Amino acid sequence: MKCSAAAYNFGLTIPQYVWIIAGVNLVSIPSYLILHEDKGTRDKFMNMMASFWKVMQKRAVWQVMLYSMISNITFNVYIAAKPTANFVW
Repeated sequence: MKCSAAAYNFGLTIPQYVWIIAGVNLVSIPSYLILHEDKGTRDKFMNMMASFWKVMQKRAVWQVMLYSMISNITFNVYIAAKPTANFVW
């Protein structure tokens, strides 16, 4: 379906889009070179896992993770008979 009353006739070609994106990337390179972060001390793996486990035991965290897991399992189920049943009904 095409709108015949459209007055907007401006468009860019793919090479023009690529040059715009390349220009934005080239302009941002100095900001990457300015960034600097001092190295910190590393935590032991067991300490990180212990703190992770404490966070996981909080109700707000495990409920969201449980919902995410169950929704991913149930929403991605494909029922083969559904299209046929919808067509017949």
